[in-house]
Amino acid sequence: MKVKILFLILAIFFFVLPFILWGNTYLVGGDDTRLYYIFPYQFLSHYAFNIISDNTLAGAMTGYASVGYFAPFFYLILVARLIPFLSTQMVLYGFNFTLGFIGFYLFLGLWMERKNTVILRIMGSIFYVSSIYLTKTMYTNQLIAMYLVSALPITLYLFIRGLHENKKSFITFSIAVFSLLSTTINSLPWWAAFLIASLPIFILLGFTYKLRFLKMISLGGLTFIILNAFWIFHFLNSYFFNTGLHSTLQYYSSSEFIKDNLRIIFGVATLYNPLNIIFQQMNTNILTGFSFLTLFGIIFFLPLLAVGFTLNLLKKEKILLFATIFCCFLLSWYFFSPGFGNIGPHIFLLLGMHVPFFTMFRNMYDKFSLSVSFYFAFSLTYSLFILKKKLSKKYFIPITTTISIFIVIFAAQSFYTLYSATKSYTHFSGEFNSDFINLAQFIKDQPDASKLLWLPLNSPTYANIEDNVNKGVFYSGLSPMRILADRSDFAGRFSFITQNNLFLGDYAFSLLQQKQYSKLLSLLRTFNIVYVVVDKQRLPQQIDTFMYGGEKKEIRDWQSEELINEITGEKLQDFGSRYTLYKINPNYLSEKIYLTDNYNFFPQKFNNVHYVRKNSASYNITIDHLDKEQKMVFLDPYYKDWTLYLVKSNKSYPFEEGSNTLVFNYANGWDINPETIKKYYSGYYTTNNDGSINLHLLLYFKPDRYGKFVNSISILGWLACVVILGWVTFPIMKRKNGKYKI
Repeated sequence: MKVKILFLILAIFFFVLPFILWGNTYLVGGDDTRLYYIFPYQFLSHYAFNIISDNTLAGAMTGYASVGYFAPFFYLILVARLIPFLSTQMVLYGFNFTLGFIGFYLFLGLWMERKNTVILRIMGSIFYVSSIYLTKTMYTNQLIAMYLVSALPITLYLFIRGLHENKKSFITFSIAVFSLLSTTINSLPWWAAFLIASLPIFILLGFTYKLRFLKMISLGGLTFIILNAFWIFHFLNSYFFNTGLHSTLQYYSSSEFIKDNLRIIFGVATLYNPLNIIFQQMNTNILTGFSFLTLFGIIFFLPLLAVGFTLNLLKKEKILLFATIFCCFLLSWYFFSPGFGNIGPHIFLLLGMHVPFFTMFRNMYDKFSLSVSFYFAFSLTYSLFILKKKLSKKYFIPITTTISIFIVIFAAQSFYTLYSATKSYTHFSGEFNSDFINLAQFIKDQPDASKLLWLPLNSPTYANIEDNVNKGVFYSGLSPMRILADRSDFAGRFSFITQNNLFLGDYAFSLLQQKQYSKLLSLLRTFNIVYVVVDKQRLPQQIDTFMYGGEKKEIRDWQSEELINEITGEKLQDFGSRYTLYKINPNYLSEKIYLTDNYNFFPQKFNNVHYVRKNSASYNITIDHLDKEQKMVFLDPYYKDWTLYLVKSNKSYPFEEGSNTLVFNYANGWDINPETIKKYYSGYYTTNNDGSINLHLLLYFKPDRYGKFVNSISILGWLACVVILGWVTFPIMKRKNGKYKI
């Protein structure tokens, strides 16, 4: 009973730990924004299901790419937001710690007798969840991939238990847990790294269960495809049936990308001394910042060595299992820090050169931190379990007591390190100031789909927004305009990325530096930037220097009053003292969709084309009084899948499908000839008295037509999982003699 109370106390402690570390607040900002904890519905409605154009948060137009893999987790956040008065972010962080602790505890129970091993499993679970390798990577960075800390042990527990007991329901639910918590492709570098380190265990399971293993793996794969069909279809379609300029597959497998990543790999591979793992630290040299506590980190490695020296006394199956677990640990150890002499980094480089996509592990100490933490804790716990069988209580109890004391000490040190590393994070109330909220609403209410430019532009491509409650506290991260206003905006260097030019932002900033404002404005015009926000806030020194190039703030100096006067036209409105919204200089106005005589030039007026954006993949267009051949331009990423349909009543007919032309090296154009339409498309136009014609068109991104079908597959799959959970006997805790037993 006392052990159960201890288990419950620890589970509760890990849940409240984020509130102890950071309070009832939000840690937001950076490239990940973390604003989905505050605005999950807006992330779903304005971002997650866009497959083209409006599927980035930084304005970058990288093309056809699904970001729907975030959706299940965003729905989970919506549920968590039902808990009143508490920060949703801290609630989910707490669940992550607690479920990681419980999941690892249950996982360990699969490999050793449950009776009289509760304390050992509790020790191992604390060692895992509080690992310094998680603290200095996943917990400090707080990317959404951090939920793998709980997702992977629970997924493994359910999958292996289903394999042991031949229960397909466990397999199905393990994949559902993984799909819900992991954000799948978004967290790929981390769970793929874990999978590499886990290969010895999966090989052991394969040889043990043979045909059953293959059946269960196949079932798991099929379940994964069904639950994630809503984004897998677009992911594969954009890779293998690319109709744009470059597919993601082509980019990430290009020799230029691989060469640049090999350079990074060589620099990082020798960053950490491999002996760091023994001493539970992450420093470039062994025992940097020496202390006796650091030295005592070796105590966690001693049980592994002790078992290694007694292998000849063990049964064959225990030798095999210990060797398998230890191999997983050694693989993690190597990939985490491959600086073993000269050969270690070169092996990693060879893998990067010859294994497709292996360059995703270029920051290996980050990507393999989870597997190191997991298999170090697993190896330690299983070693103690074996020693328990071989040693009398007289020797074993002092050993485990000593190790448990040091686990607690190192756990406290780890979480204090986390607290110290994140003290400077923005502690946000969850409420933007009213000036920004009013600005976002005003932009959202504009009838066009034109883009927004922030001045001054900054290098990291961030927006800085003051908290409404805590004055002087700023959200500093990717702009939330896509989320709150359903509008793309340009805040800095990386906003200018296109599928054909990843470094266009460097060119834009060089124009700023050289004060070539007319060229810059011409570039902005091709991106359909119509609105300009002049940000007049005084930022904290730390943010200001980061935004604008260091202490000298050179980037801000490039953007003088002269630039603002050159770029801005009609003033639309002030929003408090923080923001002023303008239209761009009228000489550089553009529309997202317009007619012109020449693809290289904008027209003098934008009168006879009107459009309504239905969603990111569909636009209704009306052309009035078309009396000569014109070029219709659509300022969104070029794809042959953008198809024009002539519309009459409820009928539509494709107009010269696949004939769009590349415009401005990234956008789309079509030749619209009234004579051709009159000759071949009778009934799809109306005629005016002067002989000109009127057209109703639908501009549609064709892969979107499969959306309802693949979404339905996933919805039915998730409903089936709920039914399985509700109707199939699925106890994680076994009912015995009227009581639940862990």
